[in-house]
Amino acid sequence: MTVLTTGRACMDVEAQIASINACGQRKQWQAALSLLGDMKRTTVIADVRVHRACISVCQKGAQWKSALGLLQEMPGIRLSADVISYNMCMQACEEGSQWQLALGLYDDMSCNAVHKNEITFGTCIVACEKGKQWRVALALFGESAACRVHVDETIYSTCIGACDHKNRWQLAVSILHEMVGSGIERSAICYNACISACGTGKQWQLAVGMLREMAGHKVHQDTTSYNAVITACAKGTQWELAVSLLDEMAQCTVRKSSMTYKSCISACERAGLQWQECLALSETMRSLQDDPKALPKVGGQGAVDDEVYKEACEHAGLVFFLPVLGALRADTFDATATHANRRDAVARIICSALWRVRGKAWDHVREVVFLFEDSRLLRISPSFVQACPTPSEFNIVRMLGHCLETGTSPGLEVVDLDPSRGPLGGHITSIVAEYAKSGPTAAALLHEAYPDSLDFRIAQGSSSGRSGQEGSAKKSLILFLGAVRDMSEDELREVHSACQTSNVPLLGANLGEQAEFTSKIIDILQGHFAHNRLVPAVWRHARLPLSASIEPLLPSPTAAQPAAQDRQLEQGFFWIFVPVGGKLGEITVDDWRQDGTYEVPRCCISHLWRSRGAHHSHLLSFVFANGEVLTVKPDLVTCLSRQQRAAPTEQNIVKALRIGSGDRTAQRRDTWLKIDEGCVTRSRAGNLLRRLGGNRPKLSSSTFCDLHVGGDGGESPRLDAYADAVGGLEVMPTRPARDVVMLLHQVGDEDFPDAFRAELAASLFGVTGRPVLNLTFPLMSLHTAISLLGHYGYVGALQMALQAVGRPAARRPAEPN
Repeated sequence: MTVLTTGRACMDVEAQIASINACGQRKQWQAALSLLGDMKRTTVIADVRVHRACISVCQKGAQWKSALGLLQEMPGIRLSADVISYNMCMQACEEGSQWQLALGLYDDMSCNAVHKNEITFGTCIVACEKGKQWRVALALFGESAACRVHVDETIYSTCIGACDHKNRWQLAVSILHEMVGSGIERSAICYNACISACGTGKQWQLAVGMLREMAGHKVHQDTTSYNAVITACAKGTQWELAVSLLDEMAQCTVRKSSMTYKSCISACERAGLQWQECLALSETMRSLQDDPKALPKVGGQGAVDDEVYKEACEHAGLVFFLPVLGALRADTFDATATHANRRDAVARIICSALWRVRGKAWDHVREVVFLFEDSRLLRISPSFVQACPTPSEFNIVRMLGHCLETGTSPGLEVVDLDPSRGPLGGHITSIVAEYAKSGPTAAALLHEAYPDSLDFRIAQGSSSGRSGQEGSAKKSLILFLGAVRDMSEDELREVHSACQTSNVPLLGANLGEQAEFTSKIIDILQGHFAHNRLVPAVWRHARLPLSASIEPLLPSPTAAQPAAQDRQLEQGFFWIFVPVGGKLGEITVDDWRQDGTYEVPRCCISHLWRSRGAHHSHLLSFVFANGEVLTVKPDLVTCLSRQQRAAPTEQNIVKALRIGSGDRTAQRRDTWLKIDEGCVTRSRAGNLLRRLGGNRPKLSSSTFCDLHVGGDGGESPRLDAYADAVGGLEVMPTRPARDVVMLLHQVGDEDFPDAFRAELAASLFGVTGRPVLNLTFPLMSLHTAISLLGHYGYVGALQMALQAVGRPAARRPAEPN
């Protein structure tokens, strides 16, 4: 009977594998996972082959998350993943542009003693090259040689292309010549990549020599080959050679592209006096562009022209457009009752949109625009910052109420409803048209329910560090967000119609599936802009012409998945320390003071609160000048919500902190508010863990860093969590630290008390002189920096970035002398 049962089970397994493979041919990954689930609920045992088949289906269906989930569950059911399973998961991650996860799988294979083959290295190298992790890709290439793994022409070409990113033309030439010794035929792709690397290194002689070498080895010279050589000649100011190569292309019947002519024009311009050649080439290029068949198309259907995209990356300015609750009347802006119509949220949004730091506005922001429910419009420009230098909720709401009541408007403009232009007054159409007329403009609808995420992997190369006023009046990004309420369908229709009318590219995207407060979303956007990432992310995916239907722009009503709440740090924690001037008892709601402590509640919101709950893996500590430490846990969010004080206003948070720290005066003033024990803890650095009742974090699985906000330009490296920057130091893929402890302070402002860093290291890690990783960040407010760091953690980039700058240099292939 046992033999019969076993035989029947084997037949059932084979039948299920065949069914799963059939699903893979039709890319029906949901059906494959359903079959696997049915097997788990029956007596049929799903073995390694079944899981491997399901992983293959998920990989073909571009479902890297599901593929990883299947791989991770195998040890729990006593199955050992083999190299094929790992390779397919890596391929899914590579196709999904998840290079960090691909490296993590590479690391897991070493830990689990799974043999790596050529597919393993090839997939991981391609994933890193796509993510612009050229150093890691080259390190993997060297590792493959050490492991005596055969690599093919594709891997060689990928590694040569990686050398182009950071002017490593010597290494590119070395790898190309190594192919001869390995018996691998060099293709046009390899030669083209090497020529491009030589051009980047201004080695035009080598570039020309390789073009001639291609002909000698009977390797086809295509348009890309000639374009790369002509570009190299342009960088070397060899205009005559560039023009002669253009003539040579005609003799060899190699097709010319617009890039060919632009490179030749660039060569003539750099030579200084060859304006006649420039004019002739420009006329030739223009005549070709008039013929749609003469030049190849760039990008997909509806893609924004690449040159317009590059132009928009320079000196772009931001416009924030938000619908809000209530009517635009002076009496709705009461500084003593900011929760009415959520004016506290409006104040925080204005602060995030306009203030870079206290008393200083963001240079790149055009304005923030609010559309009220009475269809009146409030436009606020950065000059409002001068009238209200301290952006506390109280001050902003008070100033807005005063301006609306008296009619004075420093940086404010009220636009009344025009009934002839529809129920919404035509405000959206007017704003879009106004900026479209002034220059290149793109628009983005942002909501967590949109399926596509903004891709911040591409840097804003030509505008790095130049987000100021020069030429900024001509280029704009209009960002539509909800403020307390989401945009209505009528408002979405008007956005769609306005962009169609003004020929403005538009997209709908998310910053992550997790719902967040609008002020935090704006903080994150400002941080991405400060790193020169926001403009390319929008212009890369914006589309023209727009579809006639607005269905793609209607976000799904489904909420964020609970499983995503704290996935950024898995089982670890993210603990931030912030210095605060004065004493603990001096925390105030600000009231009429011009030097209030508004950053304290703002930092709490940025690190602990989220739109639908709390960040449960986060901790926040405020360090006062006398050495006292006030630690706030995410339990405070639940505690206030339970007492009908879920709105994170300055008043609610400051009262909670003072009562939770044992302030009897604050408790007498608000006898109804009760703070649970442990939500707020008062201590000093030496007894911090004992007061919190926690265990000491492991030294080997933690990162302890000191982040200097506004410290760019010093000796410390910048914390750059973007895909093309994490490889800025030569690191091998290793498992990131689980716990992150970060000291955060603004350069030129409050710093931590003397010896605090050493005391904290001894208290948390039990060591003397714990090495602190010193990093910098662009200038921004502390709450903006915290929101951005939390976003990095949520998308899995924070720990990888800290690992990249905190680990020793890895092995890499030797470079020629």
